[in-house]
Amino acid sequence: MILVILSLAGIGFFLSFVLMQPSRTRAILSAVLALLIILSIAGIAANDLHHYGFREAQISETKRLGTIQNQPVVGRMAIGQNEAFVYRYQTADQDKPQVVKPSLTTTTKLVRGNQAQIKTTTTRLQYRNNWSEFLFWGSGQDGQLVSRTVTLTVPDSWKIVDMKK
Repeated sequence: MILVILSLAGIGFFLSFVLMQPSRTRAILSAVLALLIILSIAGIAANDLHHYGFREAQISETKRLGTIQNQPVVGRMAIGQNEAFVYRYQTADQDKPQVVKPSLTTTTKLVRGNQAQIKTTTTRLQYRNNWSEFLFWGSGQDGQLVSRTVTLTVPDSWKIVDMKK
C-alpha cells in the first residue's frame, strides 16, 4: 500500500504543477505531496534496512527424540571445514528419520543433557500494528522467516555417529 501512496502522491505532485496556475493553493498542495513522497520513500528505506513496521516473534517447539532402528543414536555429517553439521534424528512420534541442515537462516547445534530432545526456535516477522499492516500489506513480509535454531540435546548414553557424504 505504501507504493500506492507513493505513486498517487507522485502523480498528484506532477499534476499540481502541470494543471494548476501558480497560486498559494498550488504551493501548499505541492509541499504536502512532496512531503508525502519523501515520507513514503523514507518508510520504504526504513523497512528495507530495519524491518520498520514489523516485530520479530519467536515460537519454540520441543519434541522427544526417539531411537533410529532401536538404537539411541543421532547421525552427524560435517559440511565444509567441520564448522557446520547436518543432523539425522528421529522423534518419538515419527516413523522415519528426519534431517536438519544448516542454511542462511537455520543453525544447528548438538549438546549433551539429561533428556533426548529436539528444540526448534523459529523467529518470524509480524506486523507491529494495524497501521503497519495497512502500509506494508502485500509486501509478503508478514510471516517471513528470520531465523531458525535447531538444538538437539542427547544424554551421555546416546551415540553420535558420523555419517559419510
